[in-house]
Amino acid sequence: MRRSGPVATLLAISVALGLLSSCTSSHKPSDAPSTPRLQVVGTPTPPSPGQTKVKVVVTGGNAQYALGHTAYITDSGFAPVHLVAGVNKAVVFWNATAESQQIRFLNYGVPIASPVIPPGGSWAFKPNLTLSLIYVLVGRPSPKGYLQIAPIQPLPTGT
Repeated sequence: MRRSGPVATLLAISVALGLLSSCTSSHKPSDAPSTPRLQVVGTPTPPSPGQTKVKVVVTGGNAQYALGHTAYITDSGFAPVHLVAGVNKAVVFWNATAESQQIRFLNYGVPIASPVIPPGGSWAFKPNLTLSLIYVLVGRPSPKGYLQIAPIQPLPTGT
């Protein structure tokens, strides 16, 4: 089944931008500012009183690919597996498992990880630059999740 419409178009554009950005020259002029640093900050949000399970609802796509700012940690990995999110927007990871979880980002160049996220809780961070991240759960190197941060513009209303 082939998807069409604004979400599919934005996903295709975002993937293309990600591919193009990975193909650019790594030459850096001597007067260029230092490389921006991704700050992984934030305190996990505990679950609501009486909450036992987080309902996984992927909007803006499906369990494999989505455009949005919410990802879920599930018993089988991450949903969506590939998330395209905007720069300077909080990306929220919800723990929909019965165990505490911690996310480790693999390809930033320096080791970075989230705090431990309790069952039913969430953790958010706000990337301030365009990048692509691969992440796993600490102690569970597979499956992987993929996060593409791009300069996304909101859809016009009525589409």
